[in-house]
Amino acid sequence: MVDRTKGIHALIDKRHFIENLKLSVVMNGKIIESHIMDDQFYVPARTLVESLGYEVRWDPKQRAAIATAAGNAVTIPIGQPIYTIGDKAVYNKDSSILKDGVTMIPVKTIPALFGAHVNWTTKGSLLQAYITPSLN
Repeated sequence: MVDRTKGIHALIDKRHFIENLKLSVVMNGKIIESHIMDDQFYVPARTLVESLGYEVRWDPKQRAAIATAAGNAVTIPIGQPIYTIGDKAVYNKDSSILKDGVTMIPVKTIPALFGAHVNWTTKGSLLQAYITPSLN
């Protein structure tokens, strides 16, 4: 797949066209529900991380989703820019949010938290994110 938008991202601020944008997120050939909120692109954390092979549970004390796989744990807190991978704190300026009781994770945090690759393509007013698990 070729990202035909490279070089354009820095020239056009997304708030100038986001109202007319349609978003589609695809993983393993399946479309994942996605939302555009506050000029950010979000997907349900459970759907995403289970597709990556993680188990997910909610920790009400931390107000966070905890994703675990093969002894690795990723904490996805609501409204906080500090995520944890194992015992390592990872700062990301974009926070997860709750939408109708569902933890929503920003698409752009996926590579840093889960090592998956996100390839963006455009066609007209459709922006597609293809998420591919890391081969490591």
